[in-house]
Amino acid sequence: MFAEVLRPALTDRRGWAIFIGTPAGRNAFCELYEQAVLDDEWYAALFKASETGVLDEDELKQSRRHMSADQYNQEFECSFEAAIPGAYYGVLMREALDAGRVGNVAHQTETGVETWWDLGIGDPTAIWAVQRVGNEFHCINYYQNHGEGIAHYAKKLAEWREQFGYNYINHVLPHDAMQKSLQTADTLAGTLGGLIGPEPKVMERRSIEDGIERVRNVLTRTWFDKEKCAEGIECLRQYRQHWDDKRQAYTNKPYHDWTSHGADSFKTGCMFSPDEGWGDWGGLTSEQLAPNLAIV
Repeated sequence: MFAEVLRPALTDRRGWAIFIGTPAGRNAFCELYEQAVLDDEWYAALFKASETGVLDEDELKQSRRHMSADQYNQEFECSFEAAIPGAYYGVLMREALDAGRVGNVAHQTETGVETWWDLGIGDPTAIWAVQRVGNEFHCINYYQNHGEGIAHYAKKLAEWREQFGYNYINHVLPHDAMQKSLQTADTLAGTLGGLIGPEPKVMERRSIEDGIERVRNVLTRTWFDKEKCAEGIECLRQYRQHWDDKRQAYTNKPYHDWTSHGADSFKTGCMFSPDEGWGDWGGLTSEQLAPNLAIV
């Protein structure tokens, strides 16, 4: 909005703009603030209640009593890292950050790479690149785009393989990968398998609750590359429950926005167990699938 509308409107009169707000995760406002901090032509200021002395200390103590730590840190301490209210994984992602599990995560060349997918037709498609190292999950890359066909994402995986030396051992796709493309008359999974090996694994539809619980378990032992997975990390951190204005309460359904695709692709991978097979984690029978398509 600023680059497309406001900035051009300011040009003819050499105008200026003020952006004021309260943090709500690492969103566009956070990006604008961080850009301003690095730009000498911008003025950036962050006013924490604990430092300004504007608010009475007794009032701050009362606020801390009636608010969660994340709510207080966001509203009074201007924290962009505080978990968003209703976030499914916000606390776990902050714990990962505090424990040093968000940083520089090296690609283990002797270990195979899995890709975990969420497929979008009108919505974005999201892909995680993950390695299972012992009992840990190492997220070494993330990619999201929209308006592109499956060949575009296969090309991205080929680029990763050439640039980083990824040895793909599993491509884990959601249940809707079995939908047929009007262009190719083949399933998305079948098309991907023909473009870049190995043949994909397609997960059965599972309940939202099962998937979220599985993700919570996996996140306690997951490491994230801070730079390559930055967008995916924010998807997981901000993925949240839907708020019902009428009932003034959170529902048991996720809120669908830009975070959904990164969170759903991660959930797809968490539901896959290469050692236990599809009988334990759900899958589709061979009669339901395209020929020569490997399924768990």
